[in-house]
Amino acid sequence: MLKRVLLWVGLLLLGASSYPLSLGIFPVLVAVCVARKRLWQTAGVLAIAAVIAPALNILLRLALVRQVAPAEDIELSSGQLLAFAGASGLEHLVFACTGLLAGAGMARFWPYGRIVYVVTAYLFGLMALFVALTWTAWAGQIDIMFETLNVSLHDQAKRSGAVDLQDTFDKLAWIRDHKASLVFGWSFAATVMGSCAFTSISAYVLRRYFGHAGPSGSFVDMRPSEWLVWGAIVAALLCFAYQRWPHPAISFVAWNGALALSAVYCLNGLGILLYGIQAFRPGLLIFVLFLFVLVNVGTLPMLMLVGLFDTWGDYRRKIDAILAARQGRDRPGGDTV
Repeated sequence: MLKRVLLWVGLLLLGASSYPLSLGIFPVLVAVCVARKRLWQTAGVLAIAAVIAPALNILLRLALVRQVAPAEDIELSSGQLLAFAGASGLEHLVFACTGLLAGAGMARFWPYGRIVYVVTAYLFGLMALFVALTWTAWAGQIDIMFETLNVSLHDQAKRSGAVDLQDTFDKLAWIRDHKASLVFGWSFAATVMGSCAFTSISAYVLRRYFGHAGPSGSFVDMRPSEWLVWGAIVAALLCFAYQRWPHPAISFVAWNGALALSAVYCLNGLGILLYGIQAFRPGLLIFVLFLFVLVNVGTLPMLMLVGLFDTWGDYRRKIDAILAARQGRDRPGGDTV
């Protein structure tokens, strides 16, 4: 009992004092509490995330800054401190609430994939709304980032004597000019990958420390809907259409959609790869050789293609069939070759 109490206290203190790591710790704690139907513990974790974490965050930042700068340079009004605390508290609360969704799904033994996509929809929806409402500021920050990167590349080219960097600058300029067509797709990709990590960690904690069944299945079993392939087809057609009719609306839908769907199918391909490794348990030499070939062929494109064509191939079922045939052959009285 004392060990468990100390573990919870340590996690809460770590979460309250370790921004941005705290944005990932509190959702896991909330998910565990909700899945175990500990309502008072859930309320306590949410209160710590919304109140104590921002306060500790401010105190730690002020203490750190005062060690490296004169006190008169960092004087802040009470209004500024309250505004910062409110924004930080809202940020922590928004992320912590993902644990409410995931924990409710785990309590009902939802499939792993359904929990991931519900959490992704929640986080991405809020993020997309925030970016859309503050697009001018976001666009300015992105332009500054690319300008800084261009200056850095110019300096490196002068020091190294490289002269043929025009192709690199052209690509960076294209990305900067099409930032609205890429930022939402990249953000969705990051969100769905983060949701997978969060769901896997929460499920592990529940199963390892509390004996809870967690979600139905795991990452290796997560498979996108077969209907999603029509979205991939539409995105591909729009990318081709943009080459002929370079309209901003076509670019926005085509490239953001392509990036988002690529992330989904890459994760599906990775799940199939891990599913096969768990099933066949290859030796170290074969495993290293396979990774060498995969890296040289192109890991992300290969995973994406495998994940996409799984819509028709259903590779996990084929792996199960091969494994069942092998086990049947190895049984006494089975067929031998």
